[in-house]
Amino acid sequence: MALGGLLTAGSLLSGIVGGVAGQAGAAGDRAQAASDMQAAQDALQAIGNAPDESKPLLLQQYRSAGILTPQLEQAIQQ
Repeated sequence: MALGGLLTAGSLLSGIVGGVAGQAGAAGDRAQAASDMQAAQDALQAIGNAPDESKPLLLQQYRSAGILTPQLEQAIQQ
């Protein structure tokens, strides 16, 4: 029985030590991932939003269909 208890204790201890070592090793990976994510967000911020090209296309479609009213055009332009 003593050997079984020793093996169980050793198994638990190795799991704890392995977990702690894994966490310590992953800390650098988490920091790098956070840095990479911030760099990507900064790059997207620098690019800005794409211009809205849908308004002229919508107006053209409504004109072609013959259903463009001044009220509809004003709503689209806003």
